[in-house]
Amino acid sequence: MADLLEVGVEFESFDAFQAAMEQYEDTHFVQFSRIDSRSVEKAQEHTPTKVYSPVIQFVQLTYACTFGPRKVASKSSGIRNTSSRKIDCPVRLRISSTPDGQRLVIRESKLDGHNHEVNEELYKSMSRQKLLDEETEVEIFNLISMHTDKRLARMLVRERLTQEMGRSISIKDILNIEKKIARRKEKEKNVEPDSTNVADGNEEISGQEKSEDSTTDTTGKETNGELNKTCASAMVVELDESCEETEKIQKGQDLDVQTQLYRLEEEEDEEKEEEDAKNSKPYSESGLNSDKVSLF
Repeated sequence: MADLLEVGVEFESFDAFQAAMEQYEDTHFVQFSRIDSRSVEKAQEHTPTKVYSPVIQFVQLTYACTFGPRKVASKSSGIRNTSSRKIDCPVRLRISSTPDGQRLVIRESKLDGHNHEVNEELYKSMSRQKLLDEETEVEIFNLISMHTDKRLARMLVRERLTQEMGRSISIKDILNIEKKIARRKEKEKNVEPDSTNVADGNEEISGQEKSEDSTTDTTGKETNGELNKTCASAMVVELDESCEETEKIQKGQDLDVQTQLYRLEEEEDEEKEEEDAKNSKPYSESGLNSDKVSLF
């Protein structure tokens, strides 16, 4: 298995090299970390005449054991003390592109000589081996959010993940997943109004472009613009005239309505006068004249 990462072994792409390195890690319980790299894009800027294969992605890569090299401690004041597992492990792996830039080849391979314990238990406890896919992390977040007793929910999730993955998952790992998903959801909420504003701006821009396209002809002549202006002014005049006519008609209709109302009121007054005259007749007409009443 070590033959996969020996000096001189070539790989057609970066994915092929990464698959071989992961296979070595799982077999030997070693975890590598990338400490230096140079991408194809950067190399192409310095050597534009040379053509690199895009699938190799990098022209130079350097990997080291996750326990080395040691980071230089900061000597500045005001920074808290931090701990690290870096203990200057000498294991190294250096890869570069072939002279024609079409493949990757291993230039240096120091896989022996770890200055720390190497075993399966330690390997499975490393954070990279506990990584979960996004869908599983969201499911864990939703499960814990639904329960009122968060502590009990986290313990049940840890037990289930440990059984299924065969790796030690701690409560701290689950808390980190919760924080990660919560931050992601908060970012999504903040991005939504910005995206709607951008969409509105794009609609306004597209509307302006459409209006500009409608007013300008493919010939690009100024006469078309002048004709459009005269047509627009003529339309405005016609609209003004039609508005005046409608106002006149409306005024005439209002006058007709008023005269009709006056006539109705006069007819009602005449009817009331006739009714009052009928109700107020003298006693003489009713046959009850007091002067002509005889006692015999």
